[in-house]
Amino acid sequence: MANEVISNHTMTGGDGRHSYLKNSVMQGQVVDHIKGLVEEMVAKTVNFHGSYPPGRSFRIADMGCSVGPNTLRTVEMIVEAVEKKYRAEGLTDRLPEFHVFFNDRPANDFNTLFRSLPSEKKYFAAGVPGSFRGRLFPGKFIDFVNCTYALHWLSEIPKPVLNRQSPAFSKDKIHYGIANQEVIDAFEMQFHDDMNKFLDARSQEVVAGGMMALTIRLRPDGTSHHRVLENRFLDLLGSCVLDMVKKGTISEAKLDEFNLPMYFGTPRQIESIVMQDGRFDIEKIDKVMHPEGNLADPRTLDQLVASWRAGLEGLLVAQFGQEAAEEIFRSWRVRLEDPWLLDAESAIGVLFLLKRNDVN
Repeated sequence: MANEVISNHTMTGGDGRHSYLKNSVMQGQVVDHIKGLVEEMVAKTVNFHGSYPPGRSFRIADMGCSVGPNTLRTVEMIVEAVEKKYRAEGLTDRLPEFHVFFNDRPANDFNTLFRSLPSEKKYFAAGVPGSFRGRLFPGKFIDFVNCTYALHWLSEIPKPVLNRQSPAFSKDKIHYGIANQEVIDAFEMQFHDDMNKFLDARSQEVVAGGMMALTIRLRPDGTSHHRVLENRFLDLLGSCVLDMVKKGTISEAKLDEFNLPMYFGTPRQIESIVMQDGRFDIEKIDKVMHPEGNLADPRTLDQLVASWRAGLEGLLVAQFGQEAAEEIFRSWRVRLEDPWLLDAESAIGVLFLLKRNDVN
């Protein structure tokens, strides 16, 4: 699969049965959990006195926004936290206007997102297409960055993984979870590079004292890749693709050039990357509740497939075609009843609350 496809990949748009709009309830649980933590950070961190004169809006960027409804709930939460801080300080008459920037890749379904905007919203809205691995805004412009469950997606498939001459070539697999160490190392390097690019861009765009709330899907510290439940999910998905290759439905070449562009790092890795960058102070790290449900319950498995499909369908269709993708998802639903999943350890959501310091 060409990395051009990866660079344009987004969650499934529209409002159909398999859309992200209809299948993102599990991700939406994160907003409820981080609300109090964000309010606490705003109350402790933001200094409003003299910071927002008339005409100076409070600027919020939600990165990897997709199509809603979670991004709308998130920005409303941030606006309410700032308003609460103003009221607590007796500055209601000086409340600034709010400007929200919804960011995602250019292929994102911004039309569906903007049709979902509340008619009586408390902010001005704008779409900002582009990769958040690079610059998106003028320098010292953004006051609050939010990014929820987007940073485990990589900007590209590591090049050694697609190189047949490389020790990291990922033969007969679509994911690194149970691959050899060379493959895992290639994904880890790509993850580190992507995180460094994200922090570098934001360090230039966020005002001194500005905030970032990064909620990232990670594997617990000390947990091996093959023990992570989500990696086992994806390995079973890969086995469905491999079976179709064996039947001749999909060519071996198509499988060899395909890999899923995601990596589950650890909280310790993220903390180390942020500290090495040095331009953001870590104000708080907190685990986010994100239960997978009872994997022995068919309804849970149906919901899991629907949720994952909203994120993966575009990649599978682009590589293997719509008909093959349909068969892959049908087979995958059956494979997810494998008892192998029951002793795995689920990935966790971790919220990193960061503050831009005065270091250049």
